[in-house]
Amino acid sequence: MAGFDVVISAIAVWTPQTFPLHAKMTQHIAELLSGTQTRFFVIGGAGVLYTDASRKTRLMDTPSFPAEYMGVAEATAASYEVLKASKDLIWTYVIPAAEYDANAARTGSYVLGGDELILNGKGKSYISYADLTLAVIDEIGAQKFIGKPFTAVGE
Repeated sequence: MAGFDVVISAIAVWTPQTFPLHAKMTQHIAELLSGTQTRFFVIGGAGVLYTDASRKTRLMDTPSFPAEYMGVAEATAASYEVLKASKDLIWTYVIPAAEYDANAARTGSYVLGGDELILNGKGKSYISYADLTLAVIDEIGAQKFIGKPFTAVGE
């Protein structure tokens, strides 16, 4: 991976047999990039978002979190833990909004947050794939979330 400014991992595996690949791949790439100036972005899942400023409860730990997403939520959370434990790595963990819409159009507008749940003007945790992609591209230039997570919501 020598010569790359940024590496983005957007792995999406959805079966109990493949869930461990989230952390395994994150660990592998982190080891390859350790000690380099290449930034490593991992696109994760909304399950790790804290529900409020008390930072006591993550979305995935609430009773209303959909059971069918628990496996992937735990798997992406494991990737986040790999990043936090990494040494000498320039990383950013990208947390999509709770509703992540593959078919919606790009609006070019989004609001950023850290690792706490944020809502848009309609009271929803929502973003299109296109707008989250734009937020990632913008963060590559802005460099505000190095060694930290960020989330984004759009209308």
